[in-house]
Amino acid sequence: MQELAHNHLSRDDQFELTVRQATTELVQMYAALSRDTESSNTMRDHCRKFCVLYSALECRSPYKKLWRMKPKVHMLQELAEMGVNGSNPSLFWTYRDEDVGGSIARLARRRGGANTAFSTAQSTLDRFVTNNPVPRL
Repeated sequence: MQELAHNHLSRDDQFELTVRQATTELVQMYAALSRDTESSNTMRDHCRKFCVLYSALECRSPYKKLWRMKPKVHMLQELAEMGVNGSNPSLFWTYRDEDVGGSIARLARRRGGANTAFSTAQSTLDRFVTNNPVPRL
């Protein structure tokens, strides 16, 4: 991601330069999630810089839908700030749970018929059963 930003975005355009800087901070922030990182403050510092740059992109972007502050940015900042007491932020990462929620939402999507709690639950379970093999015990 950082390589793409640095290869394709201009240093002469202020907006593109800000995107490049935000990308660098994001990559360094993710690198700080490693359990080998010496200081939990590393992720916090890069996250703060990323959030400031992202906010600037939101304010100055001609593409308002692409650069708007979303709740996940606030959650990211909270996660980074939680690691200040010496705990590694990777211990609080929740994307696996969110991924499961997205998978269930895709299974539950209705394409017609009754839209009740029972019918949605039944079709979700039916789709899950047909998409996954029976486990061997």
